[in-house]
Amino acid sequence: MTKHVLIVACFIITVSSYAQNCSVIFSGPDAFRVSINKKEQYSNFTTDIRINDLNSKNMHVVQIEFNGDTTTVKSNLYLLDDGFMHLYSVSKTGIQLTKMLPELSYESSKTIGEISYVSSGVEQKLITKVDTVVIDTSYTPEFEDYYHLEDYKGKIACAFPIKSEELIVLKNKINTESIDDSKLEKIKEAISFMDEPCFLVDQILELILLFEYEETRLEFAKYMFQYAFDVDNYKKLNEAFNLEYSKEELKKFIDN
Repeated sequence: MTKHVLIVACFIITVSSYAQNCSVIFSGPDAFRVSINKKEQYSNFTTDIRINDLNSKNMHVVQIEFNGDTTTVKSNLYLLDDGFMHLYSVSKTGIQLTKMLPELSYESSKTIGEISYVSSGVEQKLITKVDTVVIDTSYTPEFEDYYHLEDYKGKIACAFPIKSEELIVLKNKINTESIDDSKLEKIKEAISFMDEPCFLVDQILELILLFEYEETRLEFAKYMFQYAFDVDNYKKLNEAFNLEYSKEELKKFIDN
């Protein structure tokens, strides 16, 4: 009897040692809803969601449906490494792994809701993680007179952002071109002729979204950093990117 109990105990310990977990993040430009292994994970549509406590030794069947669209995409996810974060890009053409890294080293570049994996029963409550932005309260702008952006206490790099009418003119210059390379050349030329180019990050975001390809958006984001008014808001431009690589490249550029 004792021998049998010992065997069962050893079996439980062995099984539990292999039941390792990991996390995944799904991100995409269009609002979506995720089902894993035929179980809906969160009933609301979102563009970013983190799901924790997935078994890393199993294959997981994922189905994505999109808000206001009958399109669905399916994929088999093989999560091989416990303790790792798996980042997936979600679009109406499929689900693509973009990066893997240890969970302990993962830092979110934006606010992402997260839940625990739902295998049965009701969905989990979404937990929202808010990034903390450290502001240097001792900072004083070098300009005697400058635009005061509501609720912004960070650093400014130029005095007065362009007016909405000027932004419309620049957007029209981009929209006259059909190819990203031509759009980029056109907007750079227009900005070079401005007396004192100065842009709110929100204005830069509006211009970035007029480019089709992620590579061009990243190049333009780097180019416009020198003309940004509210430089501590520059992370807002992450909204224009689907790939974590692009977001990390922009962060490296800003930090340097």
